[in-house]
Amino acid sequence: MGELDTEPVVEEMKLKYKNEEVEDRTSELCSLRDEYLRDANWHPFKNIEQNNGTYRRMINEEGEKLRNLKNELNDKVYQAVATALMEITELNLSGGYITVELWNYREKRKALLKEGLKYLLKIWNLDMPRGTILP
Repeated sequence: MGELDTEPVVEEMKLKYKNEEVEDRTSELCSLRDEYLRDANWHPFKNIEQNNGTYRRMINEEGEKLRNLKNELNDKVYQAVATALMEITELNLSGGYITVELWNYREKRKALLKEGLKYLLKIWNLDMPRGTILP
């Protein structure tokens, strides 16, 4: 979780640069995003009050760094960065670093432990009777 989806970045870089520059430019953008995340003074969020008196944390689209990103590249790249930022803060408010999360790629959501175990058993190709307890 919190890892930048590079697909929209690569697509945008292919439109803007020659083939030999695409990988370098993509890497530069990912490094820049990581640098921003390590900056303790950068807080690209705002809290929006809900009807029930609670607050919801959202990306502050008016922040200079994110606004520049959106203007210089495109909405897909901006959305990929915003998604990574939200995932990072959702999982570790104090960190600002990527964490490993069991993920269901087909449904684009966190995977259930049951799904992970089922997948592992499929990979290992174990034909165990139902109800068998693993050691």
